[in-house]
Amino acid sequence: MKKWLPIIIIAVLAIGIYSWAKNFNNQAVVLQEDANYSLLFFK
Repeated sequence: MKKWLPIIIIAVLAIGIYSWAKNFNNQAVVLQEDANYSLLFFK
């Protein structure tokens, strides 16, 4: 068990960072689309 612990910790961190980065990227895309829509709407 002791030799698996660092691998498990790294895997959990990698999955957490990956999902956070994916969520952050999706949020940025949504904000960009909203900004583009607003610019088109208010021209």
